Amino acid sequence: MSNTSSWIFVSQDSNNDNKGPKLGVVFISFAASVAIFFVILFGRCLLRRRWRHHRRITTASIPSDSPKPELAPSTIASLPTFAYQKAIDPTGNATSVLCAVCLGQAQEGEMVKLLPKCKHVFHVECIDMWLYSHSTCPLCRSDVVDSPKVVKKVEDGEASAPPELPV
Repeated sequence: MSNTSSWIFVSQDSNNDNKGPKLGVVFISFAASVAIFFVILFGRCLLRRRWRHHRRITTASIPSDSPKPELAPSTIASLPTFAYQKAIDPTGNATSVLCAVCLGQAQEGEMVKLLPKCKHVFHVECIDMWLYSHSTCPLCRSDVVDSPKVVKKVEDGEASAPPELPV
């Protein structure tokens, strides 16, 4: 009988061989993360600078003597109001008005307000709220009242009308 024995040689350095590649992967991923962070930071700085430049150009193009967009409360109160009544069209059908601010139908007997220049009708509460922050009709965007910038020149006792603008 022969007694055979096999010897397995195990190197003690085999555990240290795995640390090298793991450390390299950690270092590369950390460096990539730092690089991505700085690219994002740089991009944000560029976008912020571009936005500030755009804002400066936009606000500089607005004339400083432009009128406020909102109307005075006394002007809003002076617009005609009345109790709504349904109109009858030529075919005999009753028509109702849609308030463009709240998108609700005007009911018979409700108080509505008429804009004098464009003749559009709205609920009183809706159009008053709109006119506190806008000076135009919500439907057609025409001015609710004449702009104070339009001044008639008086020459030789006659008033000349402002020039017609092309449409």
